[in-house]
Amino acid sequence: MGNIFKTLFSGETVQKHALPNELTNLTDSKLLGFGNLFGGKGQDDQKLINDGYGSNVSMYSIINKIVTTAKSVPLIIVDENNDNEVIDKGELFDILKTPATYRGDRLSTNEWVEATLTYLLLTGNLYQRYLMISGFRGIQGYELIPSGIIEPKAVNSYLTGATAFQVYDKQKQFPISADELSHLKYINPTTYGFDSLKGLSPLQAGLFTLKGSTDVQKALSVLIENQGVRGILSNESGRSGEGVRMTEGVAKRIKDSIVGKIRGVDKVNSVHVTSASVKYTQMGMSSSDLKIIESAGLTDRQLCSMFSVSSRWVLNDPNGSTYNNLPEDTKGAYVNSIIPNLEKLVGNFNSDITKPYNLKNNTKLKVIVDTSEIEALQKNQKELADKNKVNADGISVVLNMPTDASGKIETLMSVYSYDEDTATKIVGNGTDESTED
Repeated sequence: MGNIFKTLFSGETVQKHALPNELTNLTDSKLLGFGNLFGGKGQDDQKLINDGYGSNVSMYSIINKIVTTAKSVPLIIVDENNDNEVIDKGELFDILKTPATYRGDRLSTNEWVEATLTYLLLTGNLYQRYLMISGFRGIQGYELIPSGIIEPKAVNSYLTGATAFQVYDKQKQFPISADELSHLKYINPTTYGFDSLKGLSPLQAGLFTLKGSTDVQKALSVLIENQGVRGILSNESGRSGEGVRMTEGVAKRIKDSIVGKIRGVDKVNSVHVTSASVKYTQMGMSSSDLKIIESAGLTDRQLCSMFSVSSRWVLNDPNGSTYNNLPEDTKGAYVNSIIPNLEKLVGNFNSDITKPYNLKNNTKLKVIVDTSEIEALQKNQKELADKNKVNADGISVVLNMPTDASGKIETLMSVYSYDEDTATKIVGNGTDESTED
Protein backbone atom coordinates (compact mmCIF):
# COMPACT_ATOMS: atom_id res chain seq x y z
CA MET A 1 0.00 0.00 0.00
CA GLY A 2 2.84 2.40 0.64
CA ASN A 3 6.56 2.97 0.62
CA ILE A 4 9.11 3.31 3.39
CA PHE A 5 10.53 6.81 3.82
CA LYS A 6 13.11 8.38 6.05
CA THR A 7 11.89 11.36 8.00
CA LEU A 8 13.89 14.54 7.63
CA PHE A 9 16.72 15.00 10.14
CA SER A 10 15.53 12.37 12.65
CA GLY A 11 16.50 9.27 10.71
CA GLU A 12 13.38 7.48 11.91
CA THR A 13 11.56 5.19 9.50
CA VAL A 14 7.86 5.75 9.00
CA GLN A 15 5.27 4.36 6.61
CA LYS A 16 3.77 6.92 4.21
CA HIS A 17 1.41 6.62 1.28
CA ALA A 18 2.94 7.86 -1.95
CA LEU A 19 1.16 10.59 -3.86
CA PRO A 20 0.25 9.82 -7.46
CA ASN A 21 3.25 9.67 -9.79
CA GLU A 22 1.95 12.58 -11.84
CA LEU A 23 2.37 14.79 -8.76
CA THR A 24 5.81 13.84 -7.48
CA ASN A 25 7.99 11.16 -6.02
CA LEU A 26 8.18 11.81 -2.30
CA THR A 27 11.62 10.24 -2.00
CA ASP A 28 12.84 13.39 -3.75
CA SER A 29 10.39 15.90 -2.31
CA LYS A 30 12.60 18.98 -2.33
CA LEU A 31 11.27 22.45 -2.72
CA LEU A 32 12.27 24.34 -5.82
CA GLY A 33 15.78 25.74 -5.70
CA PHE A 34 17.11 23.99 -2.62
CA GLY A 35 19.24 21.62 -4.66
CA ASN A 36 21.43 24.56 -5.69
CA LEU A 37 21.35 26.72 -2.58
CA PHE A 38 20.97 24.48 0.44
CA GLY A 39 22.61 21.22 -0.51
CA GLY A 40 19.53 19.38 -1.75
CA LYS A 41 17.54 19.34 1.51
CA GLY A 42 13.94 20.25 1.87
CA GLN A 43 13.06 23.51 3.55
CA ASP A 44 15.73 23.96 6.23
CA ASP A 45 14.37 26.64 8.53
CA GLN A 46 17.66 27.32 10.29
CA LYS A 47 19.49 27.60 6.98
CA LEU A 48 16.91 30.12 5.81
CA ILE A 49 17.51 32.13 8.97
CA ASN A 50 21.30 31.93 8.67
CA ASP A 51 21.58 32.70 4.97
CA GLY A 52 18.41 34.70 4.41
CA TYR A 53 18.42 36.88 7.52
CA GLY A 54 21.87 36.68 9.05
CA SER A 55 23.80 37.24 5.81
CA ASN A 56 21.62 39.47 3.64
CA VAL A 57 21.37 43.13 4.61
CA SER A 58 18.22 43.75 2.56
CA MET A 59 16.42 40.80 4.10
CA TYR A 60 17.46 41.85 7.59
CA SER A 61 16.22 45.39 6.94
CA ILE A 62 12.83 44.20 5.69
CA ILE A 63 12.14 41.84 8.59
CA ASN A 64 13.51 44.29 11.15
CA LYS A 65 11.33 47.14 9.84
CA ILE A 66 8.16 45.02 9.85
CA VAL A 67 8.81 43.53 13.28
CA THR A 68 9.95 46.78 14.90
CA THR A 69 6.85 48.55 13.63
CA ALA A 70 4.56 45.67 14.63
CA LYS A 71 5.78 45.49 18.22
CA SER A 72 4.86 49.16 18.73
CA VAL A 73 1.19 48.37 18.02
CA PRO A 74 -0.65 47.82 21.34
CA LEU A 75 -2.38 44.53 22.12
CA ILE A 76 -5.27 45.08 24.51
CA ILE A 77 -7.93 43.00 26.25
CA VAL A 78 -11.58 43.95 25.81
CA ASP A 79 -14.73 42.65 27.48
CA GLU A 80 -17.25 41.76 24.78
CA ASN A 81 -19.98 41.48 27.41
CA ASN A 82 -19.47 45.10 28.42
CA ASP A 83 -19.34 47.13 25.18
CA ASN A 84 -15.70 46.17 24.55
CA GLU A 85 -14.50 47.86 27.73
CA VAL A 86 -10.71 47.75 27.95
CA ILE A 87 -9.46 45.44 30.71
CA ASP A 88 -6.24 46.59 32.39
CA LYS A 89 -5.98 44.19 35.31
CA GLY A 90 -6.58 40.60 36.22
CA GLU A 91 -5.07 37.20 35.51
CA LEU A 92 -5.36 37.31 31.71
CA PHE A 93 -3.90 40.82 31.67
CA ASP A 94 -0.92 39.58 33.68
CA ILE A 95 -0.35 36.72 31.23
CA LEU A 96 -0.42 39.10 28.27
CA LYS A 97 2.16 41.37 29.95
CA THR A 98 4.70 38.50 29.94
CA PRO A 99 3.25 35.92 27.55
CA ALA A 100 6.31 33.75 26.91
CA THR A 101 9.79 32.64 27.81
CA TYR A 102 12.64 32.33 25.32
CA ARG A 103 15.89 30.57 26.20
CA GLY A 104 15.20 31.11 29.90
CA ASP A 105 14.22 34.79 29.67
CA ARG A 106 10.69 36.00 30.31
CA LEU A 107 9.48 38.12 27.40
CA SER A 108 7.34 41.24 27.60
CA THR A 109 4.49 41.64 25.12
CA ASN A 110 6.68 43.70 22.77
CA GLU A 111 9.56 41.23 23.00
CA TRP A 112 7.18 38.34 22.38
CA VAL A 113 5.80 40.01 19.25
CA GLU A 114 9.34 40.71 18.03
CA ALA A 115 10.54 37.13 18.53
CA THR A 116 7.45 35.32 17.28
CA LEU A 117 6.93 37.43 14.17
CA THR A 118 10.62 37.14 13.27
CA TYR A 119 10.39 33.34 13.26
CA LEU A 120 7.01 33.31 11.50
CA LEU A 121 8.05 35.73 8.75
CA LEU A 122 11.36 33.99 8.11
CA THR A 123 10.38 30.33 8.31
CA GLY A 124 6.60 30.28 7.99
CA ASN A 125 6.50 28.39 11.30
CA LEU A 126 6.09 29.32 14.96
CA TYR A 127 6.41 26.72 17.70
CA GLN A 128 5.27 27.57 21.24
CA ARG A 129 5.11 25.03 24.04
CA TYR A 130 2.39 25.65 26.61
CA LEU A 131 3.47 26.81 30.05
CA MET A 132 1.40 25.16 32.76
CA ILE A 133 1.44 25.68 36.52
CA SER A 134 0.86 22.65 38.70
CA GLY A 135 -2.66 22.59 40.11
CA PHE A 136 -3.86 25.39 37.82
CA ARG A 137 -6.36 24.78 35.06
CA GLY A 138 -5.31 26.74 32.04
CA ILE A 139 -2.27 27.81 30.05
CA GLN A 140 -0.12 30.47 31.67
CA GLY A 141 1.85 31.40 28.56
CA TYR A 142 4.32 29.91 26.11
CA GLU A 143 7.87 28.71 25.80
CA LEU A 144 9.11 29.80 22.39
CA ILE A 145 11.10 27.07 20.64
CA PRO A 146 13.39 28.16 17.76
CA SER A 147 11.94 27.06 14.43
CA GLY A 148 15.29 25.71 13.23
CA ILE A 149 15.58 22.97 15.87
CA ILE A 150 12.12 21.37 15.80
CA GLU A 151 10.24 19.21 13.29
CA PRO A 152 6.63 18.01 13.18
CA LYS A 153 6.17 14.23 13.21
CA ALA A 154 3.52 12.95 10.81
CA VAL A 155 1.37 9.85 10.81
CA ASN A 156 0.50 7.64 7.86
CA SER A 157 -1.88 10.14 6.31
CA TYR A 158 -1.86 13.36 4.35
CA LEU A 159 -5.19 14.37 5.88
CA THR A 160 -4.21 14.66 9.54
CA GLY A 161 -1.91 16.90 11.52
CA ALA A 162 1.21 16.23 13.54
CA THR A 163 1.07 13.69 16.35
CA ALA A 164 4.18 15.10 18.02
CA PHE A 165 7.19 17.34 17.49
CA GLN A 166 10.84 16.36 17.71
CA VAL A 167 13.30 18.84 19.22
CA TYR A 168 16.99 18.63 18.27
CA ASP A 169 18.86 20.30 21.09
CA LYS A 170 22.66 20.47 21.38
CA GLN A 171 22.90 17.73 23.96
CA LYS A 172 19.83 15.64 23.33
CA GLN A 173 16.76 15.00 21.23
CA PHE A 174 13.33 14.79 22.77
CA PRO A 175 9.69 14.71 21.65
CA ILE A 176 6.85 17.06 22.58
CA SER A 177 3.32 15.75 22.18
CA ALA A 178 0.96 17.65 19.91
CA ASP A 179 -1.34 18.66 22.79
CA GLU A 180 1.57 20.34 24.59
CA LEU A 181 2.55 22.66 21.77
CA SER A 182 1.01 25.29 19.52
CA HIS A 183 2.21 25.23 15.91
CA LEU A 184 1.24 28.40 14.05
CA LYS A 185 2.18 28.41 10.37
CA TYR A 186 1.55 29.77 6.92
CA ILE A 187 -0.34 27.38 4.67
CA ASN A 188 1.95 25.13 2.65
CA PRO A 189 0.11 23.39 -0.22
CA THR A 190 3.33 22.07 -1.76
CA THR A 191 4.19 18.37 -1.78
CA TYR A 192 6.86 19.07 0.79
CA GLY A 193 4.20 20.75 2.94
CA PHE A 194 2.03 17.62 2.79
CA ASP A 195 4.96 15.45 3.76
CA SER A 196 6.55 17.61 6.45
CA LEU A 197 3.51 19.41 7.93
CA LYS A 198 5.61 22.58 7.99
CA GLY A 199 4.45 26.03 6.91
CA LEU A 200 5.82 27.56 3.74
CA SER A 201 8.50 30.15 4.37
CA PRO A 202 8.21 33.32 2.26
CA LEU A 203 11.97 33.01 1.76
CA GLN A 204 11.49 29.57 0.25
CA ALA A 205 8.82 30.86 -2.13
CA GLY A 206 11.21 33.63 -3.20
CA LEU A 207 14.35 31.53 -3.02
CA PHE A 208 15.77 32.58 -6.39
CA THR A 209 15.19 36.25 -5.56
CA LEU A 210 16.87 35.76 -2.20
CA LYS A 211 19.84 34.03 -3.78
CA GLY A 212 20.02 36.69 -6.48
CA SER A 213 19.99 39.44 -3.86
CA THR A 214 22.78 37.76 -1.90
CA ASP A 215 24.81 37.21 -5.07
CA VAL A 216 24.39 40.86 -6.08
CA GLN A 217 25.56 42.01 -2.65
CA LYS A 218 28.61 39.75 -2.91
CA ALA A 219 29.30 41.00 -6.44
CA LEU A 220 29.06 44.62 -5.32
CA SER A 221 31.52 43.92 -2.53
CA VAL A 222 33.97 42.39 -5.01
CA LEU A 223 33.49 45.30 -7.42
CA ILE A 224 34.26 47.83 -4.70
CA GLU A 225 37.23 45.81 -3.50
CA ASN A 226 38.64 45.62 -7.01
CA GLN A 227 38.02 49.27 -7.82
CA GLY A 228 41.46 49.97 -6.36
CA VAL A 229 42.86 48.84 -9.73
CA ARG A 230 42.08 51.46 -12.34
CA GLY A 231 44.40 50.51 -15.21
CA ILE A 232 46.87 48.10 -16.79
CA LEU A 233 50.67 48.32 -16.82
CA SER A 234 52.25 46.96 -20.00
CA ASN A 235 55.46 47.23 -22.11
CA GLU A 236 56.23 50.72 -23.36
CA SER A 237 57.42 50.28 -26.97
CA GLY A 238 57.92 52.62 -29.85
CA ARG A 239 57.05 51.94 -33.45
CA SER A 240 60.53 50.62 -34.12
CA GLY A 241 60.18 48.13 -31.26
CA GLU A 242 62.54 49.83 -28.81
CA GLY A 243 61.80 49.90 -25.08
CA VAL A 244 62.01 47.62 -22.12
CA ARG A 245 60.79 44.11 -22.78
CA MET A 246 58.95 42.66 -19.79
CA THR A 247 59.24 38.88 -19.54
CA GLU A 248 56.63 36.82 -17.75
CA GLY A 249 58.87 36.53 -14.70
CA VAL A 250 59.55 40.25 -14.57
CA ALA A 251 55.86 41.05 -14.98
CA LYS A 252 54.98 38.72 -12.11
CA ARG A 253 57.54 40.33 -9.82
CA ILE A 254 56.28 43.82 -10.66
CA LYS A 255 52.69 42.75 -10.05
CA ASP A 256 53.50 41.09 -6.74
CA SER A 257 55.37 44.16 -5.56
CA ILE A 258 52.60 46.66 -6.18
CA VAL A 259 49.35 44.69 -5.90
CA GLY A 260 49.10 45.42 -2.19
CA LYS A 261 49.66 49.12 -2.87
CA ILE A 262 47.01 49.60 -5.54
CA ARG A 263 44.25 47.25 -4.35
CA GLY A 264 41.66 48.10 -1.75
CA VAL A 265 38.80 50.46 -1.02
CA ASP A 266 41.17 53.15 0.25
CA LYS A 267 42.98 53.11 -3.12
CA VAL A 268 39.90 53.85 -5.25
CA ASN A 269 40.85 55.96 -8.30
CA SER A 270 44.51 56.13 -7.21
CA VAL A 271 47.48 55.42 -9.51
CA HIS A 272 50.72 53.81 -8.34
CA VAL A 273 53.92 55.12 -9.95
CA THR A 274 56.80 52.85 -10.88
CA SER A 275 60.25 53.64 -12.34
CA ALA A 276 59.90 50.95 -14.99
CA SER A 277 59.42 51.94 -18.62
CA VAL A 278 55.76 51.10 -18.88
CA LYS A 279 52.63 52.68 -20.21
CA TYR A 280 49.28 53.18 -18.45
CA THR A 281 45.89 52.24 -19.93
CA GLN A 282 42.85 53.77 -18.24
CA MET A 283 40.15 51.31 -17.14
CA GLY A 284 36.57 51.94 -16.07
CA MET A 285 33.62 49.97 -14.82
CA SER A 286 32.22 47.72 -17.53
CA SER A 287 28.61 47.77 -18.67
CA SER A 288 28.09 44.36 -17.05
CA ASP A 289 29.37 45.78 -13.75
CA LEU A 290 26.89 48.62 -14.02
CA LYS A 291 24.10 46.12 -14.71
CA ILE A 292 24.94 44.29 -11.49
CA ILE A 293 24.64 47.54 -9.55
CA GLU A 294 21.31 48.32 -11.20
CA SER A 295 19.95 44.84 -10.46
CA ALA A 296 20.37 45.38 -6.71
CA GLY A 297 17.32 47.64 -6.66
CA LEU A 298 15.23 45.11 -8.59
CA THR A 299 15.97 42.21 -6.24
CA ASP A 300 15.32 44.41 -3.20
CA ARG A 301 11.88 45.32 -4.55
CA GLN A 302 11.11 41.66 -5.16
CA LEU A 303 12.12 40.79 -1.60
CA CYS A 304 9.82 43.50 -0.27
CA SER A 305 6.98 42.17 -2.41
CA MET A 306 7.40 38.76 -0.74
CA PHE A 307 6.33 40.39 2.53
CA SER A 308 3.69 42.70 1.01
CA VAL A 309 5.52 45.94 1.81
CA SER A 310 6.89 48.68 -0.41
CA SER A 311 10.63 49.02 -0.94
CA ARG A 312 10.13 52.76 -0.53
CA TRP A 313 8.81 52.19 3.00
CA VAL A 314 11.49 49.70 4.03
CA LEU A 315 14.63 50.65 2.12
CA ASN A 316 14.01 54.27 1.12
CA ASP A 317 14.00 53.12 -2.50
CA PRO A 318 13.96 56.27 -4.66
CA ASN A 319 12.19 54.45 -7.50
CA GLY A 320 8.81 56.14 -7.92
CA SER A 321 9.14 57.82 -4.55
CA THR A 322 7.27 61.05 -3.94
CA TYR A 323 6.16 62.91 -0.84
CA ASN A 324 2.55 61.97 -1.50
CA ASN A 325 2.98 58.20 -1.76
CA LEU A 326 5.01 57.80 1.44
CA PRO A 327 1.87 57.85 3.64
CA GLU A 328 0.24 55.34 1.30
CA ASP A 329 3.28 53.06 1.54
CA THR A 330 3.09 53.21 5.34
CA LYS A 331 -0.62 52.51 5.31
CA GLY A 332 -0.08 49.61 2.89
CA ALA A 333 2.53 48.09 5.23
CA TYR A 334 0.04 48.11 8.09
CA VAL A 335 -2.93 46.88 6.07
CA ASN A 336 -1.16 44.21 4.00
CA SER A 337 1.55 42.92 6.34
CA ILE A 338 1.75 44.16 9.91
CA ILE A 339 -1.87 43.95 11.05
CA PRO A 340 -2.68 40.61 9.32
CA ASN A 341 0.36 38.98 10.93
CA LEU A 342 -0.42 40.48 14.33
CA GLU A 343 -4.01 39.28 14.08
CA LYS A 344 -2.76 35.80 13.19
CA LEU A 345 -0.58 35.83 16.28
CA VAL A 346 -3.32 37.26 18.52
CA GLY A 347 -5.92 34.87 17.14
CA ASN A 348 -3.70 31.98 18.13
CA PHE A 349 -3.28 33.45 21.63
CA ASN A 350 -7.05 33.79 22.00
CA SER A 351 -7.58 30.21 20.90
CA ASP A 352 -4.88 28.76 23.17
CA ILE A 353 -5.20 30.92 26.27
CA THR A 354 -8.15 33.33 26.23
CA LYS A 355 -10.80 30.78 25.25
CA PRO A 356 -10.00 28.33 28.10
CA TYR A 357 -9.79 31.31 30.48
CA ASN A 358 -13.27 32.44 29.46
CA LEU A 359 -14.70 28.95 29.89
CA LYS A 360 -13.20 28.67 33.37
CA ASN A 361 -14.31 32.14 34.53
CA ASN A 362 -17.56 32.48 32.57
CA THR A 363 -16.30 35.64 30.88
CA LYS A 364 -16.10 36.88 27.31
CA LEU A 365 -12.72 38.58 27.09
CA LYS A 366 -10.72 38.93 23.90
CA VAL A 367 -7.24 40.17 22.98
CA ILE A 368 -7.31 42.51 20.00
CA VAL A 369 -4.88 44.59 17.95
CA ASP A 370 -5.47 48.22 18.87
CA THR A 371 -5.16 50.29 15.70
CA SER A 372 -6.77 53.44 17.09
CA GLU A 373 -3.44 55.22 17.58
CA ILE A 374 -1.82 54.27 14.27
CA GLU A 375 -1.44 57.60 12.51
CA ALA A 376 -1.23 56.10 9.03
CA LEU A 377 -4.70 54.58 9.44
CA GLN A 378 -6.38 57.61 10.98
CA LYS A 379 -6.51 59.53 7.70
CA ASN A 380 -9.18 57.20 6.34
CA GLN A 381 -11.21 57.49 9.51
CA LYS A 382 -11.04 61.30 9.33
CA GLU A 383 -12.04 61.23 5.67
CA LEU A 384 -14.95 58.95 6.51
CA ALA A 385 -16.06 61.25 9.34
CA ASP A 386 -15.83 64.29 7.04
CA LYS A 387 -17.80 62.46 4.38
CA ASN A 388 -20.47 61.47 6.89
CA LYS A 389 -20.73 65.07 8.07
CA VAL A 390 -21.17 66.32 4.51
CA ASN A 391 -23.82 63.68 3.92
CA ALA A 392 -25.57 64.51 7.16
CA ASP A 393 -25.63 68.23 6.33
CA GLY A 394 -26.93 67.50 2.82
CA ILE A 395 -29.59 65.09 4.07
CA SER A 396 -30.70 67.68 6.61
CA VAL A 397 -31.27 70.10 3.73
CA VAL A 398 -33.32 67.47 1.88
CA LEU A 399 -35.45 66.72 4.95
CA ASN A 400 -36.26 70.44 5.30
CA MET A 401 -37.21 70.85 1.65
CA PRO A 402 -40.74 72.21 1.04
CA THR A 403 -41.90 68.99 -0.62
CA ASP A 404 -43.79 65.89 0.34
CA ALA A 405 -42.25 62.67 1.67
CA SER A 406 -42.17 60.96 -1.73
CA GLY A 407 -40.18 63.84 -3.21
CA LYS A 408 -37.66 63.68 -0.38
CA ILE A 409 -37.35 59.92 -0.81
CA GLU A 410 -36.70 60.27 -4.54
CA THR A 411 -34.05 62.96 -3.87
CA LEU A 412 -32.24 60.77 -1.35
CA MET A 413 -32.29 57.85 -3.78
CA SER A 414 -31.03 60.00 -6.66
CA VAL A 415 -28.37 62.11 -4.89
CA TYR A 416 -27.10 59.72 -2.21
CA SER A 417 -27.79 56.36 -3.91
CA TYR A 418 -29.90 55.04 -1.04
CA ASP A 419 -32.28 52.20 -1.75
CA GLU A 420 -35.99 52.92 -1.31
CA ASP A 421 -36.32 51.24 2.09
CA THR A 422 -33.38 53.17 3.57
CA ALA A 423 -34.55 56.48 2.09
CA THR A 424 -38.07 55.87 3.45
CA LYS A 425 -36.68 55.22 6.94
CA ILE A 426 -34.57 58.39 6.82
CA VAL A 427 -37.53 60.52 5.81
CA GLY A 428 -39.74 58.82 8.38
CA ASN A 429 -37.25 59.23 11.25
CA GLY A 430 -35.84 62.52 10.15
CA THR A 431 -32.29 61.19 10.62
CA ASP A 432 -29.64 59.37 8.62
CA GLU A 433 -28.87 56.27 10.66
CA SER A 434 -25.77 55.53 8.58
CA THR A 435 -23.98 58.64 9.89
CA GLU A 436 -24.89 58.39 13.56
CA ASP A 437 -21.73 56.46 14.50
